[in-house]
Amino acid sequence: MVRVAAAVEGEDCSLRLVRYQTPASIEDVAQYHFNVIERAGLEPSYFAKPEIAITADRRGRHVQIYARTGTGNLTSVDVITWSRP
Repeated sequence: MVRVAAAVEGEDCSLRLVRYQTPASIEDVAQYHFNVIERAGLEPSYFAKPEIAITADRRGRHVQIYARTGTGNLTSVDVITWSRP
């Protein structure tokens, strides 16, 4: 379930943020986003501490994913993307 979504489009930069919760496990969420980033042609890096984080950037395109245990046995996920021409 999406909790927050925001976007800004400008001549110099675009930014998107989505915060959602899912009943999927943190490991499944991390694997899903890692694979999506890889298929997009980026090289993801995985960090396990202090929370699950996946980052990638290439040619001005940037992605950051953060996953943590949320309320009610849900996994909370933040997806942040931005790019500069």
